[in-house]
Amino acid sequence: MIEIENAKQELIKHVKKQKINNPKVENKLAHILRVAKNSKDLAINLQLSNEQIALAELIRVTP
Repeated sequence: MIEIENAKQELIKHVKKQKINNPKVENKLAHILRVAKNSKDLAINLQLSNEQIALAELIRVTP
């Protein structure tokens, strides 16, 4: 199964590790996470399978 929460945490860790103190980077990260949630919600509304829902969300989490 696709580990979405793990992928999100790894992305956040990666961004924080870069120590880029730039509001644009934080804004981009927030945007990525919002789009991932919207992708998941859309997949659910389309009544896709659990794997397809996870994949829809994961595709947007990975920049």
